[in-house]
Amino acid sequence: MPDAYYGFSQEARLDFVVDMCAPWYFNFFIGWQGCKEGLWVRYEDMLADPHATVRRITETFEIGASDAAIDAALATAAHRPTRRNVAVTGRGQTLSAAQRRRIEQFASYYPVRDFSLIGIARARAA
Repeated sequence: MPDAYYGFSQEARLDFVVDMCAPWYFNFFIGWQGCKEGLWVRYEDMLADPHATVRRITETFEIGASDAAIDAALATAAHRPTRRNVAVTGRGQTLSAAQRRRIEQFASYYPVRDFSLIGIARARAA
């Protein structure tokens, strides 16, 4: 973020994220949709049930991991300092109607793509 970002109002910060970061996110998301051997793991699922989510990953990719090994890995990860997301979901609810419309406009450029995994209904044609 530019230094000026930290002096912006909350609305200006959200405008910045929508205008500058959302296009990158769309490209990132669409790029991963083309991965045929991938597995979609939702952040909400990882927060709700980390063990079951990691179990699904290990089974999908045929990684031999016992329940004890998964629990140990999760415990180790929980105690390590990271710069990861602060584990808050639903922050998009604070966006204004105009900000939501701009995000929906980005999605509309990809009318055949499914953005429901990131909370955006099927886009209309641009």
